[in-house]
Amino acid sequence: MNLQNLIATRLPAGKLALLSIVQQVSAEGNLPLYLVGGFVRDLLLTQLRGEVVSALDFDLIVEGDSAQLVRDLTSKVGGHWRIHPRFGTAQWELPTHLQASSTLTHLDFAMSRTERYPQPASLPIVEPANILQDFVRRDFTVNAMAIVLYHAVAHYGDLLDPLHGWQDLQAGVLRILHPQSFQDDPTRMLRGVRFATRLGFDFSPETEQAWPDALPVVAQLTADRIRHELDLLSAEKNALAGFALLATSRLSAAIHPALAQILPAGIIAPQQFGLAGWLWQVPSVAQKAVAERLNLPLTVRDTCWGVRQLLERRVEWQAFSHPSEWVQAWGSLPLASLELALQIAELAPLHPTLQSYLSVWRTIANPINGDDLRQLGMNPGPQFKTVLWQAHAAVLDGVVPAERQAVLDWVQARRW
Repeated sequence: MNLQNLIATRLPAGKLALLSIVQQVSAEGNLPLYLVGGFVRDLLLTQLRGEVVSALDFDLIVEGDSAQLVRDLTSKVGGHWRIHPRFGTAQWELPTHLQASSTLTHLDFAMSRTERYPQPASLPIVEPANILQDFVRRDFTVNAMAIVLYHAVAHYGDLLDPLHGWQDLQAGVLRILHPQSFQDDPTRMLRGVRFATRLGFDFSPETEQAWPDALPVVAQLTADRIRHELDLLSAEKNALAGFALLATSRLSAAIHPALAQILPAGIIAPQQFGLAGWLWQVPSVAQKAVAERLNLPLTVRDTCWGVRQLLERRVEWQAFSHPSEWVQAWGSLPLASLELALQIAELAPLHPTLQSYLSVWRTIANPINGDDLRQLGMNPGPQFKTVLWQAHAAVLDGVVPAERQAVLDWVQARRW
């Protein structure tokens, strides 16, 4: 199967020209070069579904010295190179004219390689290999295909598919490459959830069969590896379904037992709220442990904390009757918590008040400050804070107009 015509019709002119340059330089250096992984999968999907994929990012594999290829590209075309020997990868920063025409800033090249896992969930030991051996290290058959850009005995555009990824792509199936795949690298399970959600695919029978035995190994993954995959999932167009699948597949509980309490129906707009749209349901007593398990950024921790405060104190806060009471209570809560709370059904009685707070009350500033109090003859001290807040509260509650002189007159008329 040759995909030369499909590439020509699906790629914008600027990216097609860039690909031609890379192909030519690799041929001059006799360095076999392939498009692999997600690019091949998504390109073939455009043919299957008749869709136009706007962002087809190049995944490039060199069978040999990737560092040599980027040096050759830099010397013959321009730009800059960067090499990462430990990972067998190299980067070519494109010259300005190619950045403009291709809308890309750089290309990454990896050497074809094998990966050996000394123990479950560990980072792999990487060794150079040929392209066929490279396929075996991948997560699913649909990601284990390559298109020849240059090879001495193959043609440009030839599809390499020894593991029948094209067949699985047509069937809408995600199939692991060997029974130990998930135990070698449990992040493949998280990627599986992401791909199943994005592509609308099902897991093959052998993939489902391997799932339960690999769940205990998830505990051995580092926090950052898990969170990285979860961040990618939250950015998906259909992230809501992805996080629901985490729950129904028992993967969320394998990450941390407290996540088993998350109800799919309660997951809220991960694209907008990130992981907080998923984790707000975790009870307060488990928030710290979950945050540490995932090494969550402070912003996510604070957002979840704020939502839990609203849930646990909602009866108290529903009893308030003056805007100043809500401003004082909610002023210390993250704005994201309040915006997320507007989507939570359990907080529906507070929604009108939250709307008023967000759109009106929090924007009303105190017309006076400490300098004004000094001009009134008041001595600086702890009393300043009390007076300023009382003045602000009077404005919020409509006791006095939000005008500087009116507020000063109100302060003067009172005995402090």
